[in-house]
Amino acid sequence: MNTITKPISLTTEEKELLDVLYRQSKFCDGMQINFLSAKLGLPSVSAESAAQNLHAQGLVHFQKYGVLRLTEYGKNYLQGGTGSAALHTGDAYEKSYPYPGLL
Repeated sequence: MNTITKPISLTTEEKELLDVLYRQSKFCDGMQINFLSAKLGLPSVSAESAAQNLHAQGLVHFQKYGVLRLTEYGKNYLQGGTGSAALHTGDAYEKSYPYPGLL
């Protein structure tokens, strides 16, 4: 279990990556960073940097050229159990989800 002492601070890119990973976790265990960067329209360098920062905060498992996966701590954080949840919730958000091909 990760023990995070600092408050979690997320950039827009990090929130987007977490959002997609969380929604995809219903269907698969993880995603390649190059797939995520292409679907989000981010340069791969930006997506990789965001993934490294999320890894450093204990929210995802990340290895270069590997699959990006949420940690249990990351899932708990996104579900609102630890600190502030990064995701919007509710049907209105689901309907306006900006990455419909990833739902």
